[in-house]
Amino acid sequence: MKSRLKFKNFDEVLIALEKMEQYPFKLKGDWDAYQHLMHCSQSLQLNVTGYPLEKSPLFQQTIGKVVFFLFNTQGSVSHNTNAFTEGTDPIHKNGLREGVQHYRKQIIQFLDWSGPLKAHAFFGKLSKQEIIHYHSMHFANHFEQFEF
Repeated sequence: MKSRLKFKNFDEVLIALEKMEQYPFKLKGDWDAYQHLMHCSQSLQLNVTGYPLEKSPLFQQTIGKVVFFLFNTQGSVSHNTNAFTEGTDPIHKNGLREGVQHYRKQIIQFLDWSGPLKAHAFFGKLSKQEIIHYHSMHFANHFEQFEF
């Protein structure tokens, strides 16, 4: 079994974004780079604005917490990297540069955010540090689709 790519923080994500801009790559799956980047950006922003569809509080406090614990413990996320976030509009293909710029801006805005955070649709309430770690792992899973 192939070892999963592991990013622990946004510094590692930002380094990967630089690599995307500097080196040619091919993508696995149906999405282009913009769709991956905008999905990750949107997913991060939903921790501030709220997810359009959420699992029940009971689900979040049981299955969601167990899954988050497993992801957090193994340091990586595995999910369908060609699936849009439930309740959001599909993201159409576009350019790499726009996607990288948007995701960088979203990371900076999130790091600067000092207001309340919304519950994650699947995992429920997370701390800011847990959200950063989760979204770093989430992006790493998407970054595995890029072949340099």
